[in-house]
Amino acid sequence: MKKWWLLILFLLPAMACGNLVPTPTPAPFPSPTPTVLPTMPARPLWTPSPTPPPPPPTATATPLPSLREGEKARVVVSQILNVRESPGVHSHRIGRLPPRALVKVLQGPVQKDGYTWWQIDDGYGLVGWVVEGDREGKWLVPANAPMPTPRPRTIRVGHWAVVDTRGAEWLTMRTRPSTDATIMAKHPPGDRLKVLGGPIMREGYIWWRVEDSRHRVGWVTSGDGIDRWMYGEK
Repeated sequence: MKKWWLLILFLLPAMACGNLVPTPTPAPFPSPTPTVLPTMPARPLWTPSPTPPPPPPTATATPLPSLREGEKARVVVSQILNVRESPGVHSHRIGRLPPRALVKVLQGPVQKDGYTWWQIDDGYGLVGWVVEGDREGKWLVPANAPMPTPRPRTIRVGHWAVVDTRGAEWLTMRTRPSTDATIMAKHPPGDRLKVLGGPIMREGYIWWRVEDSRHRVGWVTSGDGIDRWMYGEK
């Protein structure tokens, strides 16, 4: 009986020692390093449209001065300006004025047939009524109004002109602006003439008062509205 107790007493410490061995602690599993995403700026739900720059200011055209009785005016229409006996498109035509012709305003304005009419005197015996212009532009403006830049070889008072009849015939100088006037001289192509006055329209021709190299003063035609026989000097 004592042997069994001794055996039990002998085994108890061993059993107690075995139970007291600490259980090994497992190595901690490394936590994954979190991936830091870049912070994106907040996007608005709508993008405002950029404000367009203000339009440039519109240039205001300088109004032309008005025609007045007793003052000078100039023809600026590109074609021939008709002169009529009285205001009205059905009135008898008594003459025509070429571009750049200088006239004197006698009366007006008169409204007739949708146009503004003025009575003029070209200084060479032609007195009648002309239209000031239409909706697209003026045909007759005050003499002091700005003029378009003259085109090359445009005949101008105070400048030289050159005869250019293309060799067909010589240019006739007459005592007055008419094909019935006395012939003073004939000028071959290439002759230079000093322009003293004009232009005026007579008998379907554009006439200029000129002086030649021999100091003779008379009238010559630069053309008939279709053909030209004299040009401004280059």
